Amino acid sequence: MGEDWEVSGLMSIAFTPGLRVRVAQYENAARPVAPLPLLNGFDEYAIYIVLGIHIPDSTSECYLLLANDRDELWWISNRHLRVERGEE
Repeated sequence: MGEDWEVSGLMSIAFTPGLRVRVAQYENAARPVAPLPLLNGFDEYAIYIVLGIHIPDSTSECYLLLANDRDELWWISNRHLRVERGEE
């Protein structure tokens, strides 16, 4: 069961509370996607709970709000993340 979130009255999105992701940093020298999570307190072996989602109007990219291992909140591009599928 997802929750709907209204963003500036323009759009709503739904995601499953407790959605978990892992970092798989996107490496593209021609067009790096900032911020790079592995340089900013995230660990490629850790699992992170998605705290929020933001989709800017001007892009097809979305950003997921995560707390890193230093207890900082960061908006990380979906290109750096993969869904962690737990035991069913």
